[in-house]
Amino acid sequence: SLEKAVELGAEFVVTHLNHGEGVNNMATARKLADEAMSRFAELSRSFKIPVHVEFLGYHSVFHDPEEFIDILTDYPELSLCLDSGHLHRHGQIHGINPYDSAQKLAPLVGSIHLWNISSHDEYLRRGHVPVHPEHRVEDGYIDIEKILYTILPMNLNATVIFEPSVPKGMTEEYILEGIEWVGGIVANYAASQ
Repeated sequence: SLEKAVELGAEFVVTHLNHGEGVNNMATARKLADEAMSRFAELSRSFKIPVHVEFLGYHSVFHDPEEFIDILTDYPELSLCLDSGHLHRHGQIHGINPYDSAQKLAPLVGSIHLWNISSHDEYLRRGHVPVHPEHRVEDGYIDIEKILYTILPMNLNATVIFEPSVPKGMTEEYILEGIEWVGGIVANYAASQ
C-alpha cells in the first residue's frame, strides 16, 4: 500500500494499468485508463509520494505509446516506468518497433525496469530473464544498451531497477555480470555529459 511505502521511506511506487481483458473498444479502454490515472494522481497527492505507471502495451486496443503519453501527461504527479521486457513484448505482439516506442516514451520516464526476453515461449519458460551482455538482438533479445541510451539523454536521473526472475540454474554470478554491465553503461553515459 502507499501508506506502507511512505512508512518505509520509499522514493516512489510503481503500478500499472490492468490488461483490460474483455475491453475491445478504444473509447471504453481510454476512459478506464483515464479514471485509473486520475486515481493514481489523487493517491500520489494524498500520500505525498510519486507514482510511476508502468507501460505494458499488451492491451488489444489501448497499447499505442501516444495514447499512453496523452493520458499520462494530464497528470504531472505521475511518471512513467519503462519496462524493457514489456516494451519488447509490446513490439513483438503488435509489430511495433520498441526503440521508436522508447524514444516517444523517454521524456516521461522516472524509472526503468530491466529484464530481457527473446520470445513468448522463453517468457513462459523462464519469466523475466536477467539482462546480460551476452544477449544478442539476432537471437531475439532487445538491445538493452540502445534502450538505456534512448532514455538517459531525456532523464539521467531515472532510477534503474533490475527486475529478473531467477530461473532454475541461473547463477548469482550471471546476474551480477548483467548488473555490472548496466552500471558501466550508465556510468559511461553520465561521464560523457
